Amino acid sequence: MPAAQRRATIPRLRSVLAAPCCCRIGTLSPTDRDHLVGNIVWHLSQGVERSIQERAVKSYFSLVDSDLGARVAKGLDLEVKPKSTAAD
Repeated sequence: MPAAQRRATIPRLRSVLAAPCCCRIGTLSPTDRDHLVGNIVWHLSQGVERSIQERAVKSYFSLVDSDLGARVAKGLDLEVKPKSTAAD
């Protein structure tokens, strides 16, 4: 691929990667969501330390989509702590 063509591709790639994940996750079919959860769980269970798994669920997947975070946590046998509210 010529250098000019590579440079033209980079901004498009960045815009796709920068788009919020939550916008795309909401459009997935139930089967696709199941596959996504299965893939995430499989990859995070391949020798990844427990603390990293917990951080990934809490700091990323649960923020992207609460159902996604809960399902990944369940697949990894992590305890999901409900978010505290101002009334607590």
